[in-house]
Amino acid sequence: MKHRIPEQNFTPLLLFFMWFGSLSVLFGLLIVWQNSFSIDSTFLILFSVTLILSLSVLINSIKPLVGKAISRKNALSDDISHQWSTYLPSTMTSPAAIVDGLTLKYANPAFLQLIGMSEMQDLIIDMPLNNLIHPSHHARLDTIFSSENNESLPVSNIRLLCFDGSTLPAELTITSLQIAGYPLVQQLQITPSDLQASVNAPTDQQHSNLLLERLEQTIFHLNTEMQLILLTPFWLKLLDYTVEESLNKPLIDFIHPEDQVLAQARLNGLADGKRQRTQLNIRMLTKNGLLQWVDLRANTTSLLRGEHSSIIGTLTDISRQKQTEAALRANARSTTDMIMNNISVMVYRCKNDRFWSLEYVSSGCHELIEYQPYEVVNSQPHGYMNLMHPDDKQRAWDYVQGQLFRQQSFQLIYRLVTRSGKIKWVFEQGKGVFSNANELLALEGVVTEIQASSVEQLQQGLQHIESLNTAS
Repeated sequence: MKHRIPEQNFTPLLLFFMWFGSLSVLFGLLIVWQNSFSIDSTFLILFSVTLILSLSVLINSIKPLVGKAISRKNALSDDISHQWSTYLPSTMTSPAAIVDGLTLKYANPAFLQLIGMSEMQDLIIDMPLNNLIHPSHHARLDTIFSSENNESLPVSNIRLLCFDGSTLPAELTITSLQIAGYPLVQQLQITPSDLQASVNAPTDQQHSNLLLERLEQTIFHLNTEMQLILLTPFWLKLLDYTVEESLNKPLIDFIHPEDQVLAQARLNGLADGKRQRTQLNIRMLTKNGLLQWVDLRANTTSLLRGEHSSIIGTLTDISRQKQTEAALRANARSTTDMIMNNISVMVYRCKNDRFWSLEYVSSGCHELIEYQPYEVVNSQPHGYMNLMHPDDKQRAWDYVQGQLFRQQSFQLIYRLVTRSGKIKWVFEQGKGVFSNANELLALEGVVTEIQASSVEQLQQGLQHIESLNTAS
């Protein structure tokens, strides 16, 4: 479709030069007159009246000509828009446009309103379509328009750039109009994906503001340069900084120096589109320099992996939780731990195999048998049976198996051989651990080193305990 280029009208320019030449002549005469005669008030009045009349004549001469030129320009623009608009159905009320290649030729009122350019039809004509598409989607748009088979091709996740700089996710449908002589002329239809949300948002604005004010959690928004562009009121309570003095500053500036590297790496991963979300516990510094533990959770604002975008997230105060955890760790030692650290006591759990393979031993085993726990746990060469004196193994095995058969606890005295070969007399008290089906799962008990003045006293004690077990 071709349009006639209007002829240029040089009449206003000619009149301007004529007026300028006349004025120059008058000033020349004034200079000559001034050199010959003295200038009085009568002359000045006549000169001023002549100048005003000349300007009036010039304006009256140019005004109709300029008005006609503007009218012809508007008429031409309207004629062009009208010609392209004929390719859109008159019943179409959804946002739509006509393009020739990647050049916009016409946009209907719904399209102009959608991008915030109502009554700006003249600015749309011959505008590159890429000017209205987010830069991250330019390559995709070029690929679509270069396709040979795009008679009706829906494209999702196209981001429109509105007149105010905001973006709008939308679905773009391209239909070839197949006009003879214009193979690149196509029709675009826009379907905003969040149109309903944008319509309903203003009605809930007051309620949303109330929720944000009462929420004991900071919601933040970072731009692509990692600067804070939005903060909710809880930020003041969290760090003692006002929202106003914190905006447009990097979030990383408020994080403890020892945690900045980790936080920066996580946030960069979000901004670069390498990850969709992240969560970490970090320390932040209040205005007074105090530490504040927070749980940081953040998401990228883009649904497209690899797209550079801003970040939204939350900061939750977990300082009290961290203090509680520290107190629990400090008081983690139980009464049993304190006893075992001060006397030669070893708590154990083992299998009922021929080696009495140990599954767990307490730290007291090092003082008792001179082995570290990791050396004897799940170690067949260092199974508990192999640590016993050879003369006591069979007797201890038979006695324990008899007590397990009766599902009773057992107590016995025997000798252990330490790593250095030292022999120690010990007292063991334990029992079997059974399932609900009376299946033996393991043995659990405690072994304590005992002191006696002679072997005879130990043997008497052993015989006395065994007699009590037999009687029971």
